[in-house]
Amino acid sequence: MNILFRNVRVVQPESAWHGQTIDIFIQDGIISAIGKALPDGDAEVIDMNGACVSAGWFDMSVRSGEPGFEYKEDLQSLCSAALDGGFTGVLLMPDGAPCTDHKGAVELVYRRTMHSPLRVHSAGALSREMKGEELSEMYDLHLAGSIAFTDSARPVKNAKLLLLAMQYAQSFRRPILCISMDAYLAKGASVNEGPEAVNLGMKGIPAFAEDISVNRDLQIAAYAGTPLHFMNVTSPAAVDQIAAAREKGAGVSVSLGVHYLAFSDQKLNTFDSNYKVFPPLRSEDMRRELVRRVKEGQIQILTSDHTPEDREHKIIEFEKAAYGITGLQTFFGVVCQTLGTENLEKTLHTFTVAPRQLLGLEVPRIEVDAEAELTFFDPEAVWTFTREKNRSRSENSPFIGTEFKGKPLGVYTRRQWVRSGL
Repeated sequence: MNILFRNVRVVQPESAWHGQTIDIFIQDGIISAIGKALPDGDAEVIDMNGACVSAGWFDMSVRSGEPGFEYKEDLQSLCSAALDGGFTGVLLMPDGAPCTDHKGAVELVYRRTMHSPLRVHSAGALSREMKGEELSEMYDLHLAGSIAFTDSARPVKNAKLLLLAMQYAQSFRRPILCISMDAYLAKGASVNEGPEAVNLGMKGIPAFAEDISVNRDLQIAAYAGTPLHFMNVTSPAAVDQIAAAREKGAGVSVSLGVHYLAFSDQKLNTFDSNYKVFPPLRSEDMRRELVRRVKEGQIQILTSDHTPEDREHKIIEFEKAAYGITGLQTFFGVVCQTLGTENLEKTLHTFTVAPRQLLGLEVPRIEVDAEAELTFFDPEAVWTFTREKNRSRSENSPFIGTEFKGKPLGVYTRRQWVRSGL
């Protein structure tokens, strides 16, 4: 199907059309013409009325219940939620039963999603069964299509194992992603250590539990000479350590789920388990510092950290509840809410260019003869996220009922135009 998108403003500094309002003609999935007042020929014409277009958005931290926990989320509902949220590609964490620690699990992901407009990439488990005791079949996972290795939200306690994984991954140049947290300091706690936890009688996880572990992992990365990516670093002091290492030339980077920019541990007084995440929401002062560090570029990548959980594991006592927030559909609204739209080009870089560069994926281009992989959005549109709009199988979102300014309108990817239902 040929499509002519009229009146769209390009927001992509890498494009020669950046900042201009133009038409984009797509023929058989390829951008065949860009300009003003293009003839429509036999194409379907979609007038975007001055909305924005960028390279397709990419989320490098999402989880599905499939295989094993399809009642929480299956790959079909995951794809639906991601497309609705404006994403054209995602990196699927290896959580599942069984987890993605063997090539059959990788093949299952690609087989189940091959006909979806969404490009679903697989991260392989770093260790067998993600137990942190012995390496997974990393090379077989690489050959099967895994483009990164991680134990997802489970910190790697064993420093020797992390070193071996980093050294082994050098041969096929795939990044290691990790959560840095001293597991013993965090044991038995589920919230941030601070006045809020004391007032509520809950055991807290100190921020320096991240600082200590980040320091260890930076030294391991320096010794191995291998790039290392830190996921969900919520301690500003730990972010500073990573930034200092980058300034010295270390191949390290950091990403953050956007809910850490939206909420602080002040939400704990609601006892709403939808605010229970790992690492925990930090203090209001730390939240503000994280926002500042994103704006200054010390945090390179933003994610939804989409983690679906069913009611049985969420609507219980806070300390017994499972961790996680769903966030694919609300991602852009949260980004605009917390960071504003003054530096939209810089913000978009954190979920278009930066994650793909880290993972060794081609960045979509807005130019003639390029394959069309585009996200259309309106940073000024006001909308409300409701249960009726939810595409995930789970409802563990603290954003239900929230009004946002900033909305994805649809995506064009894999020769398909998918309009957002938000």
